[in-house]
Amino acid sequence: MSEIEVISVAERINKIDREVRDRLRGLKAAIDAAANAEGEYDKAIAIVMAELEAGTEYKLDSRVIKDIGTSNREKLAKGICWPQRCKFLQAQNTYKGLLVQIRALEQSQSGQQSIYSKLEQMAR
Repeated sequence: MSEIEVISVAERINKIDREVRDRLRGLKAAIDAAANAEGEYDKAIAIVMAELEAGTEYKLDSRVIKDIGTSNREKLAKGICWPQRCKFLQAQNTYKGLLVQIRALEQSQSGQQSIYSKLEQMAR
């Protein structure tokens, strides 16, 4: 095996390492975004539930919601707050997607490191 092959594998390992570090930097922002979106959703639910209890009227699609019983209040509040739920799910899935990308890159890096090790042994 040539020294060029060893260098080529080392360069691939370094490239993967940079990609992992880039994803890790984005991970902090994704965690913050998911946490904020979840908090905004929970807050919206609480506000709508309190307002429904106070008799505030809401429209959900073409239906008017008013004077509802306690047992249905949370389900209806969730329906009313669907835009906040969508933002929360999008932020959460962005976070999860970054984790999957990082794991895949780490596995690729591990494979490249094994190849590098074997090439180094063969070069001796």
